[in-house]
Amino acid sequence: MNGTVADLAKQLRTGLAEVLPQLVALDVTQRRAKLAEALGLPGARLTPSALLSRVGVPESDQAGDLWPKLLALLADAVGGAVPSWNLTVPDVLVVTANDVQVLRDTLPPEISFSVHLGTLQLADVLRVRDTDLALAVPSDPTGSALQLSVRGLRLSLPTDELLTLLAPGGLALEGDVQGRLDVQGGHFQGGRRNGLAVPLQIAPPGLRAPALYLARSSLLRSELSRG
Repeated sequence: MNGTVADLAKQLRTGLAEVLPQLVALDVTQRRAKLAEALGLPGARLTPSALLSRVGVPESDQAGDLWPKLLALLADAVGGAVPSWNLTVPDVLVVTANDVQVLRDTLPPEISFSVHLGTLQLADVLRVRDTDLALAVPSDPTGSALQLSVRGLRLSLPTDELLTLLAPGGLALEGDVQGRLDVQGGHFQGGRRNGLAVPLQIAPPGLRAPALYLARSSLLRSELSRG
């Protein structure tokens, strides 16, 4: 059980500390298996989907409703088509799809687990340019925090007569999702733990205050109005 963010941080730190001295003498395949087991990854498989499910979603209600649903959507998309990805524990460990580099066999007092994903296709009309999920683990685990950065969340709808009237040239909305999960719960830029309006960097001209909304009940919806 992951429990809270602090519980998750303690479990991951303990597992990594115990396995690090063993990894140095192993080949890459053995390192991947040992590391997946030590970190408690689902199915004992070192994959980006397993990392998102394990590192990103504590099992308490601390995260609210939107955080786990968004992470589940990303994990499902990764399972369908694996993007470029890596897991990094700075100055300690670097994991990619083809390699496991062990930089030292002991942990410093403060560490972080960082998962980076390349482009993900979430649906026919929805993609993400890149995603970073980082778990900061200070010497006191109660101060642990997860940071989520989903950049280039882009909704592109096919052109029809109505959309042509609303947005000549087609409709594409793009923005970033920034979130934090800590002892105080989940917090998103542009909203609360159960829903947010995604700040947009790209929108068709002539639309007033376009917005993408993420929420528990309908993970994504858009609202548009003419300027």
